[in-house]
Amino acid sequence: MNTLNRQNLDKLRQKLAPHPLHLGVILDGAVASFSDTANSLRFTNTATGLRELLRELFVAVSPDASIQACSWFTPDPSSQTGVTRRHRTLFAAYSYLDPQHFPTNFASGVDTLATQIGKQVGALSAFTHVTKATLATPEQTAIACFDSTVRLFLRLFDTIDSAREHLRDALQIELQERLSEIFGSLSSLQ
Repeated sequence: MNTLNRQNLDKLRQKLAPHPLHLGVILDGAVASFSDTANSLRFTNTATGLRELLRELFVAVSPDASIQACSWFTPDPSSQTGVTRRHRTLFAAYSYLDPQHFPTNFASGVDTLATQIGKQVGALSAFTHVTKATLATPEQTAIACFDSTVRLFLRLFDTIDSAREHLRDALQIELQERLSEIFGSLSSLQ
């Protein structure tokens, strides 16, 4: 039996650790399902577990009410709540800030990531409808899909970290500029 990329799974477990405990449980369940070669629905269960892990991660890092409070939020009429995975990806990266506060190439990368997440969810969903074709999915095809999903989770976490770094740097520069202005004007008064 071939296996999923253990190194990436370990990295994902580390990234999930500060978040609600059940996220790690979902990941472990998805991996256990994949490893259960006697279970004819192992790919279905793994795909469902990974898809639900993404949904639950977004619940933790991108709550609907927070997204809806953002100035950049525009409800999507195709969603019951108006919030989509794209909104959740944007909020995970930008939080309440307008994407215009970030470099253009970063914003473009976030947009690409949101598109890729949507496509990957579609690929995972294809496994959830149990048919003769899904049962006959070659193991290498399933591994490629599941490893791609785990890499996408890692990219999402890297994007969140990069956005926080950018924000921290921008705030530090802004603070230094303001302090220079304040102390400069105080010096001129003396």
